[in-house]
Amino acid sequence: MSTISAQVKEVLEKQKQGDIQGGFNVLVSIAKSVTNSELQSNLLHFPEGIDDLCSLMNNKEVNFKFVTLNIISNFSAVNPTLADEFVKRSDIFDEINTLLKEHKTNASVLRDATALVRNAAKNASNRPTLIRKEVHNACSELIPYFLKAVKQTELFLENICGGLALLSQGNGEVAEKIAKDLKVISYMKTLLTNEEFLKSSEDKKNVQSQRLMKISLQLVHYLSHASQNNQKLVVQEGLPNVLASLLSRYQDTFPEAGQLCTNILHTVGQSSLAATEISEETLSSLIKDLKTNVPQKQKKACESLWSATDSEENLKPILESEAPDLLIQCLSSEYAQIIEPATGALSVLVRSPQMISKLARSNVLSLLASFMKQCSDSTEKIVLNSIAICVYLGNNTEVIQALNRYNFATICIQVFGRYFELMSITEVSQTQYQILIALLKLFSNFARTPESALKLKDLGLVDELIEVLKKEANRQNFEIRKQACETLYNIYKVDAIREYIDSINDATGLMASMISVVDLSSCDRVLNMRNQGVSEEELRAALDKDEEQFVIKDLSLQFSALDMFDDDEDEDDDEEEEDEEELKPAELDEDDELKPASLDEDDELEPVIDDDDEAKLNQNQDEDEEELKPAELDEDEEELKPAELDEDEDDELKPAELDEDEELQPSILDEEFELEEEMNRKIKEEEEESKKRDDEYRKKREEKERLKQQKILMKQLKKTEEIEQERKKQEEEVKAKEKRAAKRKAIAKELLSTEESYVKALDVCQKHFMEPIISGNYKILPKDKFDIIFKDIDLIHKVNHAFLQKLKVLFSNEAELLANIEYKVGELIISYSPSFKMYCGFVNNYDRAEACMYQCMKNYKGFADLLSQVSDQLLDMGLRQTDLGSFLIQPVQRLPRYNLLLTDLLKNSENTESTGFKFLKRALNETQEITNFVNEAKRGVEHITLANKLIEKLKISEFPRNPERKYILSQKGLHLYMYERRRIETRNKSPYKMVLHVLSDYIIIKRGKAVSKKVHLFSIKDSRIRKKAEDMDKQGLSFTIEDEAQSKITQIPMEYEVKCSSKEERDSLYQQLSQMHTQLRTK
Repeated sequence: MSTISAQVKEVLEKQKQGDIQGGFNVLVSIAKSVTNSELQSNLLHFPEGIDDLCSLMNNKEVNFKFVTLNIISNFSAVNPTLADEFVKRSDIFDEINTLLKEHKTNASVLRDATALVRNAAKNASNRPTLIRKEVHNACSELIPYFLKAVKQTELFLENICGGLALLSQGNGEVAEKIAKDLKVISYMKTLLTNEEFLKSSEDKKNVQSQRLMKISLQLVHYLSHASQNNQKLVVQEGLPNVLASLLSRYQDTFPEAGQLCTNILHTVGQSSLAATEISEETLSSLIKDLKTNVPQKQKKACESLWSATDSEENLKPILESEAPDLLIQCLSSEYAQIIEPATGALSVLVRSPQMISKLARSNVLSLLASFMKQCSDSTEKIVLNSIAICVYLGNNTEVIQALNRYNFATICIQVFGRYFELMSITEVSQTQYQILIALLKLFSNFARTPESALKLKDLGLVDELIEVLKKEANRQNFEIRKQACETLYNIYKVDAIREYIDSINDATGLMASMISVVDLSSCDRVLNMRNQGVSEEELRAALDKDEEQFVIKDLSLQFSALDMFDDDEDEDDDEEEEDEEELKPAELDEDDELKPASLDEDDELEPVIDDDDEAKLNQNQDEDEEELKPAELDEDEEELKPAELDEDEDDELKPAELDEDEELQPSILDEEFELEEEMNRKIKEEEEESKKRDDEYRKKREEKERLKQQKILMKQLKKTEEIEQERKKQEEEVKAKEKRAAKRKAIAKELLSTEESYVKALDVCQKHFMEPIISGNYKILPKDKFDIIFKDIDLIHKVNHAFLQKLKVLFSNEAELLANIEYKVGELIISYSPSFKMYCGFVNNYDRAEACMYQCMKNYKGFADLLSQVSDQLLDMGLRQTDLGSFLIQPVQRLPRYNLLLTDLLKNSENTESTGFKFLKRALNETQEITNFVNEAKRGVEHITLANKLIEKLKISEFPRNPERKYILSQKGLHLYMYERRRIETRNKSPYKMVLHVLSDYIIIKRGKAVSKKVHLFSIKDSRIRKKAEDMDKQGLSFTIEDEAQSKITQIPMEYEVKCSSKEERDSLYQQLSQMHTQLRTK
C-alpha cells in the first residue's frame, strides 16, 4: 500500500472524528517530506496514492485543499514524472481554476497554483490537457489584478508568463486567443511601461525583477512568432516603440533583455527600430565569439551582426573587419540556428561590390544550393536569405554562369513550383510569400544571358510563369502575377523564347492584361540600354514599342489590374486598405534591394557584356562596314562598266551560233530546277516535322496540364471528403457523448430508486414480521428458529439505511453529482465496502433460513397465521411483495445489483484517465471481491451439506467426523479390481462395477448394488495413489489406490485398481487426487 494512501486515510479518519487540526498536521508532515526520493518512488510505484492525494482537492475543508495544492505543486517541481501523473488526473485543474478565482488574495494559493501550471506545461504532451481545462483563461484573468502592485506580485507574474509562453509555443490558435481575446499583449505593454518595474529590473541585484523582465519578453516573442495576426496586434498596440526604448535602455545594463527586444522587433518586421551604432569594442567582442567553437556564442554573435546591418553606419566597419569571412565560415555550421542569422547578415552585406567575389566562390555557392535543396518549414528563413544573396550575385554575368554549374535554376524552379502549388491550396506564410517574390527576381537575373534564358525555358519556367498568369487574380497572388509578368518580359527578348511564347495560346494576351501594372523601367533590357548611354527619348520609344507588341485587338482581353477587385466594392475603405497592405510582404517592398531595377542612379551597373567581348564586337562591326563600301572596288573591275565597251565589240552582244548538239542539251538548267525543287521539298518536310514536334509537345503539355488539374481536383475532393468525414465523426462523437451522459444520469437515478425500494423492503420486514415476534416474547416462534430465519437482517438494515442517507445527500445537488458522478459514487461505495462484507453470513445462511421458514409454517400455527395476516396488510397497503420469502431473497440479490450498476456506469464514463474513473473502477473491484467472497463461502456451505447427505445415504457407520468436510465429485462407470498386496493375480476374475465418490479428505468406493458391506474407504492423506505400470496397462486407463495406514493393521493388505473408460478421464482423476494428497500432506 502507498505511504501517501495511508496518510490520506489517516487524514480522512481524523476529519470524521472532528480532529481537523490533526488531519492538517498530517498533511503538513507530507509537505515537509516532498523532497524525499523514497517517497517519490513510492508514489510512482503505487498510483493509487496519487489518486488519494488528488481526491483531497475536492475535500470540503478549505485548509486541506490549500496544503494539498502545495504538496502537488512541490512534487511537480522536484519530479517531472509526477507532474505528468498529476496532469493525467485532470479533474484537479477544475478545482485549481476555482481556487484562483475565489482566493486572489491568498499568496500561497497563487504561488502554488501558478507554479504547478508552469511546471506541468514544460512537457509538450501535457499542454493539450491544460488548454482543454482552460488554465490559460484563469491565469490571464489574474494579470490585471497583479499589475496593480507589480513589485509585490513579481513571482506570480513570472509563473503566469512562463506558463502562457509554454502553452502558446507552436499553437497559433491558442496564441491568438491569449494575445487578443485574453488581452495579454495589452497587459504586457502595461507591464513593460511600468517605470518602477523598469528601474528595478536595471539593477542586477534585483534578480526577481530581471527574471520577470526576461520571461515577459519571451512571452511576447512566443506569441508573435506563433501567429501573423499577433504580429499585427503587437504593432497596433505600439509595442515596437516600447521595445526600441527598452533596447536603448538595457543595451549596457541588461544585454539579455536587449537581445530579446531585438528578436521581437525582427519577428514583427520592425528591425529598423533595433538598429544601433556598433562600437569597435563590441565588434571585436563579436568577432572573438565567432572564432570560438561554442555554438551558443556563435549564434548570439551572428544575430547581433544581423541586427547591426540594419544601420547603414555599421556596414563599413563590419565590411572592413574579419566579420564577413567568419560569417561565411558559419555557413558550414551544423546548427540551423547559426546559419539563419549568418545568411541574414550576408544578404545585407552582399550589396557591397567587395563581397561579391567572396560570396561567388564555389564552396559558398555549393552551400547556398544545399540550403535551397533542403527547403522545409523549419529552414524557410535560411532559404529566403540564400535567395536574397543570389539575387545580388546574379547582377554579374560570370556569377550567373557559376550558378548554372550548380543547377541553381533547376533548384529554384522546384522551390517555386512547390510554394506556388501550396498557395493554390492554402494561404501561405509571409516568409513563403517573400520566397516566391525573391525567386522571380532571381529568374530575371538568370535571363541576362541567352544561354541561361534558354535553359530556364527548357526547365519549364516559361510554362510555369504562364500558368501563374492564368491563375484567377486575388489579393494573395497579385504581386506574384505582377512579378511573373515582369520576369516573362525580361526573357521575351531571346528570339527562341519569343517565338515559343507567341506560339502558346493567349500567352501574349495574358502578358498584355498585366502590362498596365508592370513597371517596364525595372526590366533587364532597359537597364542594359541605360548602361550603354541611350537617351531617355530613345528609351521611352523602346518602351512604347514594347507595349505595342502586346496590344491585343480583342478588347475583351484588355483589362486593368485594378478591375480584378471589383467584387469588393461593398467593403469598407478601411478593409480595402488593410487587404492591399497584406498583399505586400513586409520585408520585400517594391523599393526593396532585391529588385534588380531598384538600384539608385549613383550605383554602379556592371555591363552585361565584358570589355573583351565588346572590343571584339566593335572590331567585327568595323570589318562588315568596310566590306560594304563601294569605294574599295579594284580598278581592274572597271571593264564591267557598260560605258567602256568598244564599238567593235557590238557583235559580241549578238547571240552566238549554237551547234545542233548544244541545242539538244539544256541539262544545266534542268539540274538547277531539280535542285530548287529538292530544297523546297526538304524545307517543306522540315516545316512539317517541326509542326509535328510542336503538336506533340503541345499535346504532351496539354496532357500534363490535364493530369495536373486532375491531381489538384482529386486533392480537393479528397480534402472535402476528409472534412466531411471529420464533421460526421464530430457529430457522432457529440451524439455519443450526449447518449453516455443520459445513460449516466439514468444509472444514477436507478441506483437511488432501487436503494430506496430495498431499504423500504427491509423496513417492512423488520416492522411487520420481526417486531411482532420479538414483542410476543418469541411465543409465536422459538428464538432459535427466529435467529435462523432472520439472521443479520437488523445489521444489514442499519448499514443500507445509512448508505441511503449519504446517497440522498449526493442527489441534493444533482448538477454537481452528474458533473463528477464517477468520483462521487466511487468514493461512497469504497467507504461502505467494509460494511457490505456482513452480507456473507446472511447469504450463507439463506438456504437454511428458507428451509426453516417453510418447516416452521407447518409446525407453528401462530407463525403461519402471522405470515397470512401480514400478507393481507401489505396487500391492502398496495405492495406487490407480500410474502416473507420475497423479502428474505432481496439481500442475496443486492450485491450483484451493485456490480451491474457500477459496470454500466464505468462503460459510459467520458474520461478514462480521470481520477473519478479510477475511483469508480476501484469501487467495482471491491464490490466484486465481496460478491466472490460471499459466493465462495456459500458454495463451501453447500458442499459441506452435500458431503453429510452422501454419508447418510450410504449409511456408513463410524465414519471419522470432520465438520469442514466438503463434497468434491462423483464418477460413475468405473471398473474395480482387487489385489492382495505384492501379488499379480486379482481376487476377482471379472471387474466390479463401481462409483467413485471424492470428498475433501476421503475417497469412497461403492461397488455393486449393496449398500454398506461393499463400500471401501480410503484416507486421501494416508493413501498411495499411483498410475499402473505401462507394461501392465498398455491402454493407460488404470490407477491404483492403497491405504497405507489400513495395510499395516489388516491381515491381508489390499490394493485396488480403478479402471476408467478413457485415458483423459484417468489422467484427470489421477491429477486431482494427487494434488489433494499433496495438499493434505503439507498441512
